Amino acid sequence: MDKAIHIYKSSPHLMRGGLDIWLVGRIAVALLLLLPLGAVAYLALSPPLSLAPSDDIWGHLWRTILPHQILTTLQIMLGVAFMTASIGTITAWLVSFCAFPTRRFFAWGLLLPLAIPTYLAAYSYSDLLDSASLGAKLWRIIGLEPSLYPNIYSLGGGIFILSAVLFPYVYISARAAFVHQSAGLLEAARLAGLSPFACFWRVGLAQARPAIIAGVALTLMECLNDIGAMEHLGIQTLTIGIYDTWVVRGSLIGAAQMALALLIFIGALLYF
Repeated sequence: MDKAIHIYKSSPHLMRGGLDIWLVGRIAVALLLLLPLGAVAYLALSPPLSLAPSDDIWGHLWRTILPHQILTTLQIMLGVAFMTASIGTITAWLVSFCAFPTRRFFAWGLLLPLAIPTYLAAYSYSDLLDSASLGAKLWRIIGLEPSLYPNIYSLGGGIFILSAVLFPYVYISARAAFVHQSAGLLEAARLAGLSPFACFWRVGLAQARPAIIAGVALTLMECLNDIGAMEHLGIQTLTIGIYDTWVVRGSLIGAAQMALALLIFIGALLYF
């Protein structure tokens, strides 16, 4: 009896039936968070109310716009992953291991792009770099070929804007990894005859790779989530397709089916 009382007092979070209150609470919160995903899966996989040809929404989408939107989404993800990984990692290394006058400012200033919504960045860059903007006029004044002027309303423009706003995800992850690296290991690499670039590539980057991958994964999830910037630039991504299918075409089931495809992208990011 005394032993049972002692166990109960040492575990006050246990209910009368032996259930863990915290475990029950965690399960309840997890189910609550999974509820929207369950609703999307139910709408996407539920049979149509009738067997009319118009109910074949998924087949119609797959025959028309879905392949192009999936391909565009993959291209955006690959481009943004490369750009953000490069910019974020290089800036984190420079701020962490190089001495220059404005180093302390850039250590925190490089986080500021995260405060800018992607759609506002798209509006700003399109005004600055439009074919009728001051930038285009200067391009022609200095004698450059007008046909070579970069088109901001393109896949490359979308990759540039998303990368310019989202690279701090990689920067902050890489910087945290670089700061916690052993300075003695880098000094040993230098004494072994490695150049500064070789130290970065073979020592620093190798240790920071998991943090960089985590930052890139966050960036890619933001890419999949973006709608304002891509809509303004006229880039047809999978997220734009979900919005158009639901709001413009009035098909909730079709939007849910496309959202399920988007969840597959997210699941692949989390798995790999």
